[in-house]
Amino acid sequence: MLFKYAYPESEQHKVEHSKFIKKLNSLKSNFNKGKITISLEILNFLKDWLLNHIKISDKKYSVHILKMDIDS
Repeated sequence: MLFKYAYPESEQHKVEHSKFIKKLNSLKSNFNKGKITISLEILNFLKDWLLNHIKISDKKYSVHILKMDIDS
């Protein structure tokens, strides 16, 4: 929807998701290799990223889409 409705920060939003996925893959790989365990640091990273992303980045595009008065 971000690209379909020409959200001006769609590329930056995509980059945020890509960085998040890259970090998750790294954490998963290190966990699977026994290099790390699930720690408070990891849980805080996930919580903070998700909450901040939803409250800030996702809120921005929701405002943009609502302004467009889209019927779908």
